[in-house]
Amino acid sequence: MKFVAVEGVDGAGKSTLVAALAESLIADGYSVLTTREPGGTPLAESIRTFLLSDEGATIPKREQLQLVHKGRVDHVGTKIRPALDEGTIVISDRYELSSWVYQVAHEQDELEHVFQTMKQELDEQLGDFLPTYIMLDLPDTEVERRLKQSLKLNHFDATSIEAIAKRREAYEQGIVKVGSPYHVLDATQEREILVQNARIALGL
Repeated sequence: MKFVAVEGVDGAGKSTLVAALAESLIADGYSVLTTREPGGTPLAESIRTFLLSDEGATIPKREQLQLVHKGRVDHVGTKIRPALDEGTIVISDRYELSSWVYQVAHEQDELEHVFQTMKQELDEQLGDFLPTYIMLDLPDTEVERRLKQSLKLNHFDATSIEAIAKRREAYEQGIVKVGSPYHVLDATQEREILVQNARIALGL
């Protein structure tokens, strides 16, 4: 079965696509598990809560990366891999690519080796179930508009055009570093069309 990770700039509609894609697949008889990162297990959710707190915002990127990795190892080992072994499609709102974008991209010289070592550990956990990414692409001006309307912003969100452009650049660089199969989809499409195109890209 497939492990799918949905990624994209802030406000691109990742959570909406995860839910809609799962609903479409379940309607056709597939077994589907949706989850998110950071999070997905009690340990990983507690790490998520800390990282989104004021205190979590102040710790160095290396420590953020280590905490996210600790939660991800637990997530893969206790939730994602067992579901895949049972023949369930797993769809995650974010995965390793977000770690590159949020913790590694702007401190690449210092943290790239750490990131790749962590990735190797996770790849070994997943075995034959390495992720396929769905990348949601959205114009910077539309990202800015959506984020200005959002009531759920946190300190990780890029809200200026300049910051959004840097975040997009980090995604484009990161998907190469992660080295997983990926499909870029236009996030301005209607939800039904976006789900259909996601299923075609994934062969589902």
